[in-house]
Parts: sequence; structure tokens; C-alpha cells
Amino acid sequence: MLTSARGARGRKIAVRSGVMGAANNSAPGPDSKTQSAGVPIIRAGRRGILAALTVGVLYLTLWARLLPEAAPLVLGQPSPRTIFAPRSVFFNDSVKTEELREQARRGVADKYGVDPSATGVAAGVVRDIFAVLRQAQRMEGASADERVEWVQRRLDVRLPPETLSVLVEAQPGTLTRLEATAAHLVETLMRRQIRDNTDDLADVRREALERAARLDMSPDYRQAVGQIAAAALRPNLLFDAAATQAAREAAAAAVKPVRGYIRAGEVVVYEGQTVGQRHLDIAQALGLTQPRVDYSQAVALLVLLALLVVGWGVFLMQFAPSYYAQDKYLFVAAALAIVAAVVFRAAQGAAWFEAAALGTATGTAVAICILTVPLIAVAFGGVLSIIVGLMAAGSDARLVVATLLATVATVGAMGRGFQRTSIIARTAVVAAIADALFLLLGNQVYGLLTSWPLIGQTAAAGFMGAIAGVGVVLVVQRPLGITTDIWLLELGNPNEPILRRLLTEAPGTYQASLMVATLAEAAAEAIGANALLARVAAIYHDIGKLRRPGFFIENQFRGENPHEKLSPQVSAMILAAHAREGVEMAHQLKLPP
Repeated sequence: MLTSARGARGRKIAVRSGVMGAANNSAPGPDSKTQSAGVPIIRAGRRGILAALTVGVLYLTLWARLLPEAAPLVLGQPSPRTIFAPRSVFFNDSVKTEELREQARRGVADKYGVDPSATGVAAGVVRDIFAVLRQAQRMEGASADERVEWVQRRLDVRLPPETLSVLVEAQPGTLTRLEATAAHLVETLMRRQIRDNTDDLADVRREALERAARLDMSPDYRQAVGQIAAAALRPNLLFDAAATQAAREAAAAAVKPVRGYIRAGEVVVYEGQTVGQRHLDIAQALGLTQPRVDYSQAVALLVLLALLVVGWGVFLMQFAPSYYAQDKYLFVAAALAIVAAVVFRAAQGAAWFEAAALGTATGTAVAICILTVPLIAVAFGGVLSIIVGLMAAGSDARLVVATLLATVATVGAMGRGFQRTSIIARTAVVAAIADALFLLLGNQVYGLLTSWPLIGQTAAAGFMGAIAGVGVVLVVQRPLGITTDIWLLELGNPNEPILRRLLTEAPGTYQASLMVATLAEAAAEAIGANALLARVAAIYHDIGKLRRPGFFIENQFRGENPHEKLSPQVSAMILAAHAREGVEMAHQLKLPP
């Protein structure tokens, strides 16, 4: 009998080693034995329906983006009602923009074109004056006054009669010298830039008189030369109206539109207030002036959502095939995405939209991380950031970046722990800090005013979102049979009913299991395996002994051995049966697979 008992105990040790080997090689995550595959066509159809439903619900949540509420505003007319901004948005302030553009136009100098004929025309005027004077000198029998009057009628320029009287009485040689002097003075001054519609012509004529006054000749002749030169001078730069207008419009076009910002919930225009251009600018940015559906945008949005959902599935198939093989993970991801989108939609237009979006996104990523692996959670955070961007006013890239970075930081900082409270507390604190920090940085990068109450709301939303994410895990892990660290922590609690039974009914087995659990945990840590899973599996590996605890030597405290009254064959069967009975009890207790 002793030999038989020893043989049976040897087989029991072999069974124990086999169970521990299985526990040590397993890992949480997808079940080693996946759900029933069924017919591949049926599975594909089931997943297609799930994808279509997900796309449909997401599309409905984003429908408000396609059909904003109309605002009956008319420039210069009183507003029929008070209109609030349904969301935060930037808008082009056309009034301030036009003021800056008008300043830019005024700052552009007039444009001029060179008149190549100006110098020649001026020289011709001098020649014509002296030619007429010579003709007048040849008039026989005419008095000086008649000659002066005759000259005045034939000149295109106006000269004082006193000057003409002096010139018609001058000697021919003197007249020739005066012509040469005037021509030289005109040629010299025409080299200057003389712009029309400015004071340039008056200035250069004044200089002509001043230079002539310094000539070495009689005062009457000096005055005559100066007046002839001044009369002959003309602008050599002509105002180019077309070029000036083009330059001014180019300067105005270079002025960037002035961007204004209105927060969700702020008043766009009060009832009875006269509608100004700024009110219309804000209404246009909010989409309140075009209540009709843009069908091209609607189709594009539908295609984008379909590609987003399909791309998520392809990502799982390529990089996490064991999770993709089980429909329950796809269902959880779809459900969480829909819930997050519904929350985004409910918060749309509220002043705390950013807080709700970031808190929901990080909380959902926390749930996905606990239910699967960090890689999937980070990718899911990317999906949520895109949905947030589609939902946010003006497709706010700031929120896309902040959401993505906050989810990555939260998932990356979660780690593993052996106390449920430490996991929840650490995750919630990290989520709160990450949400608030990245929203604050996003505001600074995009040059937005920081609302510290909103930053506080965002931190609170991140904290509560992480707790809610853990709560979701607690709700779905057991019904869906998803092994998580939180479930393992619950199972490792000594107050679990099955462990209390093991402690009271088979105390030796309980103590032995704890020792094995300690060894398994250390071994798992040494090889980089899941130490928590190894520990919990080792604690539960001998629960089958509860059926007949007295038949195992660690529970025989009074020296009585029931095997001495049994045949070796029956004794061996009893010892070996505890493994099968443990599996049956595990199924009854619905332990994780």
C-alpha cells in the first residue's frame, strides 16, 4: 500500500508539473483557443455588418457637421434673435482686414513712367520762342507793342509782355546768345526727375529762375532767360495710374486676413442688435449662413469614415492577428469608438468640448490597453484623435495633436501593478496630467489664449475618464471572457470564495500553492513573462483537490492516510482525478481561459 501511495503521489507531482508548465507558458490577452471560427463566409459577413454599423453610427454623430442651423442675419438689419456660437471657431475679420489693407494701399508711392520725348519737347519750346522773336524783329513798320502782341498770339507758352518787349528789341547776336543760354539751362534741368502731379515742376522752375539770376548779363536779359527756361520745362516722369493701382492692390493682397476667435457659448449677436460685417464673418465661419447640405462633403465624410474603420481592421489583421481572429475584440473596439463619438457629439458646441474630448479619448484608450495590449491602444488613440478632429470646430488640428499625444502618454505610463488601486490611481493621475499638459501646449503652439478654468476641467476629465475606462473593463471582462491584469488581481485576492474554501478545507494545499506561486512569479520575471498570470495560475492550479482534500499528503495532519484502505489502482485514480476535477471547477467558476 505504501508503495502504491508513493507511486500515486509521484504521478500527482507529474500532473502538478504539467499544470504549472501550462500556466507558466500562457499569457493574458487573446484566448489560446479562439472562438469558434464557423464558416469563413459567415464570419466575414458578421464582421462586415459590424463595420457597416460602426461607420453608420459614426456618420450619424457627425451629421451636424454637414447641416448647421441657419442664422437669419442681414447686414444692417436688426437680428431677429440672440445667436450663440455652437462651437469655438476662428473667423476672418473682414472689417479689420480691410482697414489694414487700406493702410497698405496708402503706403504705396505713386508709380511713374519715363517720358522720352520730354527733353526734346522742352528744347523745341525754346527754339520756337526765339524763332517767333526773330520773325517779329523782321516786321517792318510795326511798333514794339504790335510786335509783342503778335508774338504772344503765336507762342504756346505765356511770357510777360515786359520780357517780350526786351527781347524783340535785342540785337540778333544778343538774341542768339540768349537762346543758347536758355537752351543749355533747360537741357541741364531736364536731367532731373520731374514728376507730374507733384511739386517737382514748380521746384525746378524756381531753380531755373535762380540760376538765370546769377548769369553774367543785364538784369533784363537774366530775367528773360529764366522765364523762357521755366516756361519750357515740363515733367519727364508721367504718373502711371494703372501701375500705381496694381501696386496698391498687390500690397493690399499681401496683407493676411486678420483672424478672430470666438469661443463656444459666446454671443454672436444679440436680439435687436444691428448686424454688422463682423457678425456675418462669425456666422459664416460657424457655417450658419449656409444651412444646406454639401453632398460632396457628405460623400467624402462617409468614405473617410469607411476607410478609417477598414484601416483599423487591417492594422489588427497585420500587427495583432490573434486579437483580430476573435470577434469580441472587434466588438469592444467598435462599441467604445461609438460611445466616444456620441460623447464628442453631446459636448459639441459646449465651452468644455476640449475637456470632454480629451477625457473620453484617454479613458477609452485606457480600457483598450487593459483589454488588449499597448500597441492596439495607441493605434486606437490615433483613430479617436481623427474622430475628434472631424467633430471639432473647423477640424481643429490642435485637438487632433493633443488627443493623440495624450493617449500615447497615458498608455505608455500605465505599466503593470499588483494592486488594483495602484493601477487605477496611477493611470488616472497620468491621464489628468497628460490631457491638461498637451491641451496647454497646443494652445501655446497655435497662439491661443489659455483658459485656466478649461485646463482644470480637462485635467478633471482626464482623471474621471481613466477611472471610467477601468470601470468599463470591470464590466466587460468577465462576460466576454477577456483575461486582464485587473481580473487576475481580483482572482489573486485571498477573499475570493474559492481561495477561502481552499484555505479552510485544504490548508496544506493552499500553502503549497502559495509557495509554488512565489517560485512561478520569480521565474516569470526572470524570463520576461507575465509574472501576475504565472502567480495566479499557480495559486489556482490545485483547486481540484477540494473534492477530496484528505487524500493528499499536505492535508493529512493527524497521521491518517485514506490510501492505506484502498487498492493502488483506486488510489492512483483519485490522485490523478484532481487535475480533471480542477478543470471542471474552473469552468464552473468561469475562470479566465
